[in-house]
Amino acid sequence: MKYKVGDRVTVVSSEMQHLIGQSGVITDVDEEYIFPYEVKFDDDSLNGEMMVTLFAEDDISPEHRVVMMMPTIEMGTPILDEQSFINIKFQEGTVK
Repeated sequence: MKYKVGDRVTVVSSEMQHLIGQSGVITDVDEEYIFPYEVKFDDDSLNGEMMVTLFAEDDISPEHRVVMMMPTIEMGTPILDEQSFINIKFQEGTVK
């Protein structure tokens, strides 16, 4: 099996179009079933007894999250220095 319980996935294929692009966590894997992966969606309105939460391996994809790291600045450290600026010289007479 490609995925295991606890893996975060995104739905990439489903007959229910509103589920495509939705993310969640795999809560159960039944290797004997045609749709072995049960997914609990992040959006609670998509979870419930009457909702389709079972998917085949080709219907889901690993969720790829982008994490942006922000630089930390200590108190008293200048934010800008002489290397923070681009030195541009304008030709005289072109800028009014």
